[in-house]
Amino acid sequence: MDITTAITIIGSFGAASTAQIVNHILTQKRDEKKYKKEALQNLYSPTILEVIKFIEFEGYNCCANPTIRSEFEDKDVILNNIIDKVEKNLKYAEAELINGYYSLKNYIDQNGYEDFYNPSNRFVWDLVVEFSNLFFKDYVLISKLLKSDSNSIYTRLKAPYFFSEFYLLFSECFARYDFNHDFVFSYYDLIEFIMLPKNDYIKRIVRIRKKLNSAYNNYRDSKVLEESLIDSYQFFYELADEFSIASEERANKFKDFLDELTQCKN
Repeated sequence: MDITTAITIIGSFGAASTAQIVNHILTQKRDEKKYKKEALQNLYSPTILEVIKFIEFEGYNCCANPTIRSEFEDKDVILNNIIDKVEKNLKYAEAELINGYYSLKNYIDQNGYEDFYNPSNRFVWDLVVEFSNLFFKDYVLISKLLKSDSNSIYTRLKAPYFFSEFYLLFSECFARYDFNHDFVFSYYDLIEFIMLPKNDYIKRIVRIRKKLNSAYNNYRDSKVLEESLIDSYQFFYELADEFSIASEERANKFKDFLDELTQCKN
């Protein structure tokens, strides 16, 4: 066999291998897109509005403004519907959402729904807000990936999504201190207010939480943790300044509470 023939044969094998690899990658992408589309159709889209409502209704239930405050008497009904829908389509859920689902489901199985009506039980609300946050995050990512994001849903989603980040950041900063979940939820209407204009608050708070959680995990570096907590406190005070446009009294109450908690930590 001469060198020209050998090169031709090797080239043919190489071309065939490359074609197989490219075909495999394209097939994987098509399969992934099909799976994501099924996840959106079967799990996320049919459930997203109920998860949004659950956060909204609790916000209005706890609202400090009496003109907005309203009773949320069927928390168990809505949450049970959400749990059922997720359970039936759990195979489409992302890994973190599955963990969040089981944490919440196991708590309900052991304790029922009574604790959702008890304002002093912050733990159960940490679970439900964490679950909601993961659901919102997955919905946004999958919708953008499939280019199927709906403006009407996104407009409705902005405030609950940001609030879930706001609530979790507050809990992560002040977990050891005495406050009820309804204190944080009482600012939901003001969160809706500040999210009306176009802003980058969601991107910023996601980044701040990511940095803070990384610092907590790397507990040996106290300087990074301190810097992350300071960033979080500064962001809360910035939001309080935005709250003051709608209600200076409530914004000052929020700042006073922050002052009390930050002084306790120092």
